[in-house]
Amino acid sequence: MTQHQIKHDLYEIRIGWDTPLNTFFCSALDPNQDDEEQVLIWIGTNFDEYQNARQFLDGLKQQMEKHGITDVIFPDSLVETLEREQRENQRDDRALAGEFRDFPEENRNDCADD
Repeated sequence: MTQHQIKHDLYEIRIGWDTPLNTFFCSALDPNQDDEEQVLIWIGTNFDEYQNARQFLDGLKQQMEKHGITDVIFPDSLVETLEREQRENQRDDRALAGEFRDFPEENRNDCADD
């Protein structure tokens, strides 16, 4: 998992790549509210929800605007950073599905019937 805190005077905004869920995510919290009221935005909580960094940030901006957060500026390099982190931390579903890489012959444990 990767995580970046976006600077804001009122809200705690974190975005990044969630490897187990295989998605980009964002949480925007209002620390001045009670626990139940703190969460303003929490997206990227479903498996494979956001796979494209640019589309993720565009959708996030729309969500922020719905909550009156219009003064957040994402650095120009953020899309490239998120894409790199996604590549470097991509979940390998082949291993989950039992498709493991081949091991050298001498390391294999042959379970053939005798």
